[in-house]
Amino acid sequence: MIETQTAVCPGCESVSSVIGITKGEAVFRCHECSLLFYEQSVRAQLPKDSDWWRDLSENGGVVLKKSLAQMRPMFNRQLAQLEKMTERRQLLDVGAGGGVFLAAARERGWKVMGHDSNPHAAAAAKAAFDLFFVSGLNEIAKGSVDVVRLSHVLEHVPFPVNFLREMRLTLHSEGVIVVIVPNAASLTYSLVNSFRRKRVTLPRLALPMSPGFHPLGFTPRALEIVAKSAGFTVISLRSVSMGNRDYYPWFYDGLLRRIPLSEIGLKTLVRYWGPIALDNFGNKFGRGHWLVASLRRAH
Repeated sequence: MIETQTAVCPGCESVSSVIGITKGEAVFRCHECSLLFYEQSVRAQLPKDSDWWRDLSENGGVVLKKSLAQMRPMFNRQLAQLEKMTERRQLLDVGAGGGVFLAAARERGWKVMGHDSNPHAAAAAKAAFDLFFVSGLNEIAKGSVDVVRLSHVLEHVPFPVNFLREMRLTLHSEGVIVVIVPNAASLTYSLVNSFRRKRVTLPRLALPMSPGFHPLGFTPRALEIVAKSAGFTVISLRSVSMGNRDYYPWFYDGLLRRIPLSEIGLKTLVRYWGPIALDNFGNKFGRGHWLVASLRRAH
C-alpha cells in the first residue's frame, strides 16, 4: 500500500514516509529534516518549461528591459544587502533566466555572469542586456565567485545537497550563497493540509510541488539542514510574502513584472493572490510564502 512506502531523503538520507499526494504523485516527508519530495524516478523527470524564454529574445528584449526598469529598486535593495556581506563583487546567478537581476547588479559595479538550464534564456539575456552566460558550471574557476544567487532553483533539483556542494566549489573562501525557494510550510498550505488530513489518511496536499517542475518542497528546517549538510553556515533564514518591498512587492509575478490590479480578475484575485496575501500573517513564525536564506561557505 502506498501509505507504507518509505524512501531515503535526498536532503539528509534519513527514512521518509508518504504523507499524501500532490499532482498525482506520492509525496514523502523526511522524519528528520522535514524535506518534502517525490521518489527518485519522479524527481528525475525532465523540466516541462523549456520554452519559457523563447519569445523574450525577440525585439531586442523589450519586455526584459521594461522588467528591469520596474524591478530595479527592489533588486538594488537586495544587492545592497549582499554588499554588506562581501567586499568583493563577482556574482554568479544560476537560474538567471533573462538576466534582469544580473543587469541591475552590473549597473552597481558588479562583475556578473549567468547560467540557466533553459536553452533560450541566454539568448534572451544577450538580446536585452548583452550579458554573458556560461554553458556549464565547469567553465567557472574554483574559488572565483563571491556571491552565488539561486532564486527559485533549489526546488527544481533532484539532489539538493550535491548541487549546493557543486556551488560551494565556485565560491571564494568567504563566499555567500543566496537561496530563495517556495515555503512548503506556509500558513495557507499548513491550514489547508491540516484540514484535509483530518478527513482522509492520504490527502491531496496543497504544496508548491509538481512532477517535472518542483520535485522538492522546503520547510525552514529542511533548508537549514540541507545547507549545513552541503558545507554552509546559515547567516540568515526568514520567510517573506507578497508585499515585501525587498523581494515580492504586491502582485509581482516572481519573474518579470508587477501585474496591475486592473488585469487581475476577481476569481484569480481570490483563489491565487488571496492565499499568498494571507501568508503575510505567517512571516514571523517562518510560515510566509517564500523562504530567503543567506549561506556562508563554512571552513
